[in-house]
Amino acid sequence: GSSHAPATPAGLGVTGRIPDDFEQATGLEKKELDAIAKGNADPFGLDGAKIGAFGTKESPRPIPSHVNSRLVGCCCEEDSELIRFFEVHAGEPTLCPCSRKQYFKLVGPKDGIESG
Repeated sequence: GSSHAPATPAGLGVTGRIPDDFEQATGLEKKELDAIAKGNADPFGLDGAKIGAFGTKESPRPIPSHVNSRLVGCCCEEDSELIRFFEVHAGEPTLCPCSRKQYFKLVGPKDGIESG
């Protein structure tokens, strides 16, 4: 890892150089950088669920979200380049509008990082 210079005696930053991103981050950015430093490469679930098992009504495909809905794109046909977009809402599983009958369900954050 990188070595950090000692803080000034008053605890107000670093001396003799410009602080790095980690040293000057605050708020939500600091929570993000702390989570990344602990090994969570996607603390806000932005990567989504790009590949996964086919979702059934009994076992829907999980879609990570920090809010009550998320836009999802589904490649309904295996060799197709057409992506069907639809919204998945919290609560009951959502059926994709294609003919394959795949179900999706929102799941909340797993790492306790809040969006607000």
